[in-house]
Amino acid sequence: MLINTDYFTDGILRIEGVSKKKEAVNMSEAQKAAETGYALSGFIDTYVPEYIEYMLGEKVGSEFMDYLASEPPVITPEWEVIREWFIGKKEFSGVSPAACYVFFMYVRQNQARATTSVGVVFIRNDNPVVEPAVPLISVWNKMVKINLKFAQWMEARASVYPGWNIENGVLETMNQFGI
Repeated sequence: MLINTDYFTDGILRIEGVSKKKEAVNMSEAQKAAETGYALSGFIDTYVPEYIEYMLGEKVGSEFMDYLASEPPVITPEWEVIREWFIGKKEFSGVSPAACYVFFMYVRQNQARATTSVGVVFIRNDNPVVEPAVPLISVWNKMVKINLKFAQWMEARASVYPGWNIENGVLETMNQFGI
């Protein structure tokens, strides 16, 4: 797959309970990390293909997904550069727009209430309820900024990717009200 749960262990996309394998301190932390990681893996499996289809269109998106799934991996320059855009290679953006999309869907659908310095805090009786709109809008708008640059890059290479088209929804920013 294009991304994995490691994208959600630190920085703006940090989700509480998601950790790299060696980070868990005790068994309850390890179990929580495993449960959160498992749930997040399901979101990755669902929403990365959706993001790819929105960014490349059905035909080109399907060809790209076939490239990602090829066994053994066959490196093809025209697909590899798209993979590097989507994983957030530093020379493009340094942030994975695909991970931003998954983060947005995960936090929104799991009713997370805050992204703090330790990650997304979920609804619990002992946690104050904080509106998730601020971190969600920020991450969505960061993704849109990268998507706009990618769209310009793809337009200049339309002959290399015949049939490419992009869903306008992933090019639209949100205001402070999430609209």
